[in-house]
Amino acid sequence: MEPSFDLGEVLRITSGVTALLIPIVIGLVEYSKKLGASGNLCLILSMALGILLGAGYQLAAFGVPDSGARWFILILAALIPGLAASGVYDFAKGSQT
Repeated sequence: MEPSFDLGEVLRITSGVTALLIPIVIGLVEYSKKLGASGNLCLILSMALGILLGAGYQLAAFGVPDSGARWFILILAALIPGLAASGVYDFAKGSQT
């Protein structure tokens, strides 16, 4: 029997690491800006880095998922830092203009 999906568990697992990943992603995007990146490239970069780091953490901490529910958790755990970091970047960019 496949384990049931619990959104509360997903948020519990991802909240701490998301809080750590967002400043890392923002720092890497800021560094890329110093290297010449700008505009939508920075927005895409923040999303991609958030997804890569979020998925990397999940795989390192919990291994390769063995069920559909665990794959869904991995996808959410990867998307949450990516969306948060790109949202923070977009918000900061908008407040500077």
